[in-house]
Amino acid sequence: MSHTNHSTHGIHGLIFGAWGTPLARTRGVELGAPWPSGSMRTMTLALAGRVVKARSAAGGEASARQWLQKTDWPARPIRVGIGIADELAELILDAPGATDVEWFSVPRNQEAEKLCRSYGLDAVITSDRDGGITITTLENRGMDATWYDWGNSAPLSYVTAFPVRLDCSQVTLAGNPDGEPWLDAAQAVVVRALIEAAAVLSRSPSRVTIDDELQGRRALGIARAKQSGFGRYPTGRDPVQYVLKRLVFVIEHASRGTVAATHAERAAARVAAAFLATPLAKVDDITRLRGLETAARVAGDEPEVMLRLAAVRFSCMRDVAALDALLRADRMLRNAQMHPGIDNLAFLMSELEHGTDEPLTLGRVAAGITLLSAGKSLSELAYLRDEVLDDMRFSRWLSGREQDQALLVDIFRNLERSRRSEKLALPRSEHGDQSRQAA
Repeated sequence: MSHTNHSTHGIHGLIFGAWGTPLARTRGVELGAPWPSGSMRTMTLALAGRVVKARSAAGGEASARQWLQKTDWPARPIRVGIGIADELAELILDAPGATDVEWFSVPRNQEAEKLCRSYGLDAVITSDRDGGITITTLENRGMDATWYDWGNSAPLSYVTAFPVRLDCSQVTLAGNPDGEPWLDAAQAVVVRALIEAAAVLSRSPSRVTIDDELQGRRALGIARAKQSGFGRYPTGRDPVQYVLKRLVFVIEHASRGTVAATHAERAAARVAAAFLATPLAKVDDITRLRGLETAARVAGDEPEVMLRLAAVRFSCMRDVAALDALLRADRMLRNAQMHPGIDNLAFLMSELEHGTDEPLTLGRVAAGITLLSAGKSLSELAYLRDEVLDDMRFSRWLSGREQDQALLVDIFRNLERSRRSEKLALPRSEHGDQSRQAA
């Protein structure tokens, strides 16, 4: 992918208007019809926008959104504010990207959240005294991000291990306390991928208002109406898929051998693993498994990453390796911080009763059993087993799948054996009493 020539020398302190000229622009996958530059077209959009806003204010927000979805309303590129040192900005802008981005200079003495709102930015990059970098995304009131910080593990629960949404409020990448620089050309590629992913996902439908849409921050990840006659050809590339797959690609090509993973690499691996372990990822099984194996090599000491790896291994019929990952996750979960107020059993039972007939569902249930088993005694584990197996009899997607049912029983058996071996110093299980055969 190519990008335009640019220079960021001496850019700081130059403040552009909310919809002014960017200091640089890099091109990638388009987010929609280009935003017009002509005064007549801009005036027409402004008039149409007033009509839509009036309809929305009168109580017709749903119809206003439907109208916007049916039209080819233009979209602005991702807009990112730069509030970091010039040499760091140069590294990030020179790194290859995946989507269309406009880069703006912003003052460093204002809060990132205020800058996003004031200048209509999708994200702002700031730094601290230790050289750490924070990527802050635009959040509207009452439309919060589902994941607070990609730079840290979220409190564990079934819904955070296998999230439906991945959009974040911010990404915190810690610097070196000794002041040594950590951002080089190789790390800039990872940071660039994180910036683009965080910014694109800030345009998730649940994060975007009518005003945002009218100003060009189109909601992404939803189907658009296609032209019935002559008109601009809309690309079939989904920007959300594109930037998340870019994260997977980046961690697969950021091999550091025996060198410990950086904060940026761990954040990328964390998000890539969450993406690949859910149906959100439109990829084949080989790509899904390969990406999660890589993520586990980078952040495999985090129990949620290991649970996701186990789920995907099960979905790919790698049962012995999947059970190994579950037992590793089980040991990590003993001291893990669990999300307060989340009924994990209710989510697991719902997955059993209403889950879809796809391989990943079985993997998520297996991982959910392990998550629920955390901190339970042998007697409590036996009670949980009986409750889950009783509910399993009414599962429509498990009906007639004896091998899959036997596998779930085997998971409980291995968890119980692991508890006994730790208590009585027994030999560890070979984990894999049952082995499924491909149909």
